[in-house]
Amino acid sequence: MKKSYQIISGILALSMFCTAFTGCSGNDLQTDSFVPTERPVEILTSETAQEEEENAMNKPEMKPVAETSLPETEHISPTETVTSVLGTQIDVDAVLNRDSVEDSGKNYSMPLSRFIEDGDLVTSFTFIFYSADGKSSIGTYKGGCGISVTQDCPSATNKGWYQSDDFSVQADGAYVEVTWNVPAEIQNFIPKSGTVQIGYWWGDTTEVRLQNVICNYSRKAEIPVDNTENIAVGQNLNYSSDSTNTISIPLADVLGNDGTPQAVTFEIASESALGKFTGAFGMNGNEWYMSDTVAVFTDASNLSLTWIIPEEVKNTLSESPELLFSYWWGKPENIVLQSVTIKYSTGRVFYTLEQEQEPSEPLDEEALKADREKASALVANIKVGWNLGNSLDSYDKRSGTDEDYETLWGNAKTTQTLIDTIKKKGFNAVRIPVSWTNHLDENGNVDGLWMERVQEVVDYAMHDELYVILNMHHDDFTWLTPTKDAETEVTEKYVKVWSQIAEQFQDYDEHLLFEGLNEPRVIGSPNEWTGGTAEERTVINHLLQKFVDTVRSSGGYNPNRTLVITTHAASISDSALDGLRLPNDGNVVLSIHNYAPYKLTTDEFPDVRSFDDAGKYELKQEFDKLYEKFVSRGIPVIIGEFGAEDKDNATVRSAYYAYYVSQAKERNIPCFVWDNGAKDSYGLLDRNSCTWYYGNIADAVINAVNS
Repeated sequence: MKKSYQIISGILALSMFCTAFTGCSGNDLQTDSFVPTERPVEILTSETAQEEEENAMNKPEMKPVAETSLPETEHISPTETVTSVLGTQIDVDAVLNRDSVEDSGKNYSMPLSRFIEDGDLVTSFTFIFYSADGKSSIGTYKGGCGISVTQDCPSATNKGWYQSDDFSVQADGAYVEVTWNVPAEIQNFIPKSGTVQIGYWWGDTTEVRLQNVICNYSRKAEIPVDNTENIAVGQNLNYSSDSTNTISIPLADVLGNDGTPQAVTFEIASESALGKFTGAFGMNGNEWYMSDTVAVFTDASNLSLTWIIPEEVKNTLSESPELLFSYWWGKPENIVLQSVTIKYSTGRVFYTLEQEQEPSEPLDEEALKADREKASALVANIKVGWNLGNSLDSYDKRSGTDEDYETLWGNAKTTQTLIDTIKKKGFNAVRIPVSWTNHLDENGNVDGLWMERVQEVVDYAMHDELYVILNMHHDDFTWLTPTKDAETEVTEKYVKVWSQIAEQFQDYDEHLLFEGLNEPRVIGSPNEWTGGTAEERTVINHLLQKFVDTVRSSGGYNPNRTLVITTHAASISDSALDGLRLPNDGNVVLSIHNYAPYKLTTDEFPDVRSFDDAGKYELKQEFDKLYEKFVSRGIPVIIGEFGAEDKDNATVRSAYYAYYVSQAKERNIPCFVWDNGAKDSYGLLDRNSCTWYYGNIADAVINAVNS
């Protein structure tokens, strides 16, 4: 996980830097327990995503802020290809047992997404082991490595996988470094979505502890470059002290008012061989950003390190940017940062966006804080929820009766008995997905019989005193396209529908929540499930504000109702999370859909049926990200959808569901199980008989939240 730190006056205690589908459409592993970090509530406003909005939404209709008659021009920077050769180190702390009867006991897997981006060339891995007790001699380490490869890899040893030959490495007492040089013939076929695995077959000690994994790779990027500036630094860094291991370099004078850093090269030197350089890079935006630990092995006394600046940093650049460089360990205690070379682009012009309406009046900080506390308190009352999937959200591009639509995708009509069954099992919330698309006339009016049926189902849950999330579901597949060209028409229709929903349910109390969007995205686009484009994210932000304004301006309890918002496609990707512009309202909850680890949870990979350490690690990292970015700052989060499709692995799925819910619970994030009613898919409950297909899985979920 990228480490983010709040900006406090000046540089935040530098010692912190050293603490080394689809729902309906489809570092440190020392312990599984999570200790929340106490943070002051940070008031995040719509300004968080302002730069992205201004850049994305005003083409080709851009107008300069200044009222002049100057021609509208767009600066286009020349480009350069930059290569970065680095190693990323992740702390693991996992025990491997050579005598384990389970493969998972003698193997350790990690998601490649912790190290690389798509397109990176992976050259080697180094695994740092100690004997489990820290004293016993390992002797000769015998084992092997494996890694995911794409289906078209001609050198794969199995479909989608490459397994190395067994190897032996002589240990230095209780310590051994195992380096696996990735064969050149597979380096171009390694996907970010895969895993890397190390196995321990034999040694003089039964158990070894995997302390760290270092992935060495090269990354190429074509970046816009208008200028290159070299800054002479000449400053000594000493890893032994928090006050001497990090240097901050102001960039405002270099970048000016319109410069954006694209790549930075650090030149370092020492009086002796570096051996292994360990450190990190950072820069301040809306928050301090620190890279994962950088680790590079070298016998030289000089080292050049190039950092290609992530988009999430460039998109939130501070007005007074500073560059950080940290030295955490190496053979020499002291090194010298000789110079820094910055490649940057210019022409970052700020534009205003023409608005049809005046923006909502901003809330004062105290009111915003109070509303967030209210939303957080409500979310705290939700233990775990269940999705009534593939029922009221069923749709088709034809006409039919309302009951036809509810049962169109194979599920029985929802009854009070069904909802009673959910409550009896221990769920205290239900999400009711609704597709309105087939029930609207040409003017956006909702069919009265359909609205009554939706209300009837909501009343079933209200009768059982459950929390209910009512949403707009597959409309994002049929007509709600978040593009600038479609925005005006989509917004008009969207507001019309939500006005009617709000009016129909205005007298329901706080147990009813409205969810404005499901998985908003552009269908079939290259980034459909990975965060979309800046333009798409900005239109979604506009729609969310319209949703909030529409509900708040209606009657009854609606001015006080807790509302649910989401990111592009409800994605947990960094670009989706960073591109979210929170509405000007504190009584909102963020919903994310997270079917991770993806290969386990989807039938696209029928042979992936086990839930291993790599999957656990991935989940923990993602929950940590949600906690750090939102929960710790008073912005409540729910997992609106999660689950794993049946692969004749009910026991594994039970363990997966339990682990998922327990990890989320530790971070105060309630989860809603996705259930589409299909036994061979995500279905847990037989809706015809109101009995459980997989009662063991449902029990595992309930036990996890009650433990």
